[in-house]
Formats: sequence, structure tokens, C-alpha cells
Amino acid sequence: MRPLHRLVTIVLAALLVAAAWLPVSNSFALEHAEAGLKRALASYAVARALNAVISVAQGTEIAIQPGGMGVVTTPGQALDPVNDLVEQFSSLMLAAAVAFGLQMLLIKIGAHWVFSSLLTLAALAWAAAMWRGAGSPRWLTTALLVLALARFAVPLTALVSEGVFRAFMADDYQVAQGEISHSSERIRPGAQKLDEASGAAEKESSWLPKIPDLRRVPADIMAAIERSVRHMIELVVIFMLQTVVVPLAVLWGLLGLGRGLAAGIGPARALH
Repeated sequence: MRPLHRLVTIVLAALLVAAAWLPVSNSFALEHAEAGLKRALASYAVARALNAVISVAQGTEIAIQPGGMGVVTTPGQALDPVNDLVEQFSSLMLAAAVAFGLQMLLIKIGAHWVFSSLLTLAALAWAAAMWRGAGSPRWLTTALLVLALARFAVPLTALVSEGVFRAFMADDYQVAQGEISHSSERIRPGAQKLDEASGAAEKESSWLPKIPDLRRVPADIMAAIERSVRHMIELVVIFMLQTVVVPLAVLWGLLGLGRGLAAGIGPARALH
């Protein structure tokens, strides 16, 4: 092995060992993963609040007894499809929160001293084998790459994911989150109107002519929610990118880089 290659080998091994023990990258990665977790939980809370308001309107029954004959109408049942949509949205936000929580746990596991120690031993053995010029055994190179992925893949994923979010999606998230939050305020008057109608109908029989007006209330509520549907989809896309697309892309890139390094520093190349 030429002197330059030996120097590069020592530098790579030293950087790998130093990075394995430095807590800076882990602290940054944990902060970014926790920020994503808080955003997902905030979106979940907003979705549950919206779901609660819609459920109140949906479950309202108006009992009318004109001429002694009972009539029960449930105008809020027209909200059932859109309420299902909000429930599915809240489930996706909860899944995103779980994904960020799992990311934080994997970062902490990868930063454990056992992984850092194993990575240090593998890096030193690999550097020693390469320094002698005989080349590193393929199993040792593979073990080193696997340990490096276990140690750095998840923190790097968290850093890249948060970087992509701040660069391209932060403004869209704020707008979408605010719009969905305001939907609850826009819907609450309609839900209260249905609830008041229900209470008044129990005492008076003169509400029968007003039933068509009450049936327009769910339509007004649905129109308010429909304005938020696009923003719900935007939030789903944002969290899908952060928890699925970006991590898979980073992992695919690291695996490709690992294969390239393994092919370039194998025994056959080391002999030249």
C-alpha cells in the first residue's frame, strides 16, 4: 500500500472512532427527532379536537312531537364521512409521532458504549490490516460497515430529515397546522346551534318548520372542514416525507456508499 493510502486509512479510522464517541452528533439528532415528535403530537392534538367538535354535532338528535306524534331527526349524521376522514388523519399523525419516538430510541441505542466500543475495535483492526498492505478481510470490512450503519445511520437520517423540513416544508406546515386549528373554531358555532335546537325541540313543537334550516347547518360545517382537507393532505405528505421517504433515501444512499467502499478497499484492491 502506498504511503498516501496508508495515511488516508489512518485518518478514516481516526475520524470514525472519534465520531463514535463524540456526543455532539447524537444531541443534535435527538433535538431534531424530538422537534419532529412535538410537531406530530401537536397535529394529532389538533385533529382530535376537530374530531371532538364534529362528533358533538354528528351525535345531536332533534326530537319533535307535532300533534303528539314523535319525529326524531339527526341532521349531524351527514358529517359521518368527513368525521371518518378526520379520524384517519389523526391516526396518521399518531403513527408519525410513534415513528419519531422510535427514531429517538434508536439514536439512544446506537449511541450506547457497547456499539461505540465494537466500532472502535473493528476500525482499529481494519486500519491495522490495511496498514500492513495485505488488505482487510471481507468479513472485517463488512462488520465495520454494519457497525458504522448501526451507529450513524439513524442520527444522520434525523439530521437530514429535519434539514429537508426546515428548508422546504416549515412554512407549509405552519399554514396547514393553523388552518386545521382554526377549523374547530369555525365549526363550533354550528355544533352549538344543533345542540341548542335539540334542547329547544324537547320543549316546543314549533320547530318543525325550522328543520330545513337545521339541515343546512351540517352543510355549513362540512364546507368549513372541506377548506381544511387540502391542509390535512399537506401535513400527511410532510410527515410521510420525514418518517418514510427521507429515511429510506438516506439508508439507500448509505448502503450504496458502503457497498462501494467495500468493493474499493477489499483484498484485491489493497494488493495494488
